[in-house]
Amino acid sequence: MLLIWINDIKLDGNIISEGMIREKARPLRDELVKNYPGTSGDTDLFKSSSGWFEKFKKCSGIHCVVRHGEAASAN
Repeated sequence: MLLIWINDIKLDGNIISEGMIREKARPLRDELVKNYPGTSGDTDLFKSSSGWFEKFKKCSGIHCVVRHGEAASAN
């Protein structure tokens, strides 16, 4: 679900940051736990930490580039 959301943002031509992905991951995880109670994940406190994000990037193969200032106009 998170990868679909990321792809939708990119297809719209918008820039996505690590912070945006981490913020979106929390409610998506909560929704999954709500819809599938009794899973092993529902007892854990999910923080979508930077460590989680690094593992998510590695597993999913995404590359997240945050651009600021003049760098945002570069290819």
